[in-house]
Amino acid sequence: MVSTIIIICLLTACNQKSQDRAFELSPFQKLQENKREYTSTFFALDTVITITFYEGGSEELLKLCEEKIQHYEQLFSRTIPTSDIAKLNAARGEWTEVSEDTINVLKIAQYYCNLSEGALDVTIATAKDYWDFTGASDFVPDTETLAKACKHVNFENIEIDGPKVRLLDRDASIDLGCIAKGYIADQLRNALIELDVKSALLNLGGNVICIGQKPDGAAFCIGIQKPFAATGVYETTVELREATEEMAPNYITAVTSGIYERCFKKDGVLYHHILDPKTGYPVETDLASVTVIGDSGSTCDALSTACLALGYEKGKQLIASMYGIKAIFIKTSGEVEEIYGLPDA
Repeated sequence: MVSTIIIICLLTACNQKSQDRAFELSPFQKLQENKREYTSTFFALDTVITITFYEGGSEELLKLCEEKIQHYEQLFSRTIPTSDIAKLNAARGEWTEVSEDTINVLKIAQYYCNLSEGALDVTIATAKDYWDFTGASDFVPDTETLAKACKHVNFENIEIDGPKVRLLDRDASIDLGCIAKGYIADQLRNALIELDVKSALLNLGGNVICIGQKPDGAAFCIGIQKPFAATGVYETTVELREATEEMAPNYITAVTSGIYERCFKKDGVLYHHILDPKTGYPVETDLASVTVIGDSGSTCDALSTACLALGYEKGKQLIASMYGIKAIFIKTSGEVEEIYGLPDA
């Protein structure tokens, strides 16, 4: 997902560290350190990541987050030759043994590719290879080239057997860009909760997920970027917090997909990075932006891309069929609509 979510709350750092301690902290000192705010910003997953602990954090945990993100990147990035995905793509249809996390994220991806009836397809990489949305080039591939590439785009060609995976089409290639950051955000959050972090906000380049709420009990306020406006101009806001007895539902994560970043114009035509698995060209959609809010980063990541590809009517139907989520659709016309899924099962 692109970096289209703006965190409105102030993220400040208090990364002071006691030096050369020769004694144990008193319970009071430990409590004070536990409630200090810690933040870190770094580059990974091809984006800028910001981790902020409001309660229960430490410099050591900031470092742990960075290491875990780098670990997952080494598994999921198709551009790192030693990654699970790169090795699977290079195996030319042979069985490849991969990590448990790679198996898990591939199974989740298969589910949402099927749910979207192929509008989302993680084997899009063969077509994606012909495009450059970094701003370095405005080259537009020809129809024949993309048609040949799309013959190898079919998520049903992913076969999983225990810890092994193979692609039934030896020329197929996987790209997990539509789901990897959401999955990583979920794993980070779970690990931090086990380490007793009480309040935190993790921004993985626009995939935002929280733990608890702000120390004063308020929700985290997240701004949704206005499509095609200057960065920092937001269309609306959403609140993230864990559900409590007094307040529900459990909206802890928000993910946005949009056609206005990672794009270029040529001869008056906008070309964006969300590709149609059938044609290899950018999807034709009446949606400029889709933000999905819920309790699973993987789900919100996959659905935001799927809905954008499906367009307003089919995307709305998909959101309405899902439990415990809501979405904000911003149409290309500028109209904004909030859509709710089913109540929690």
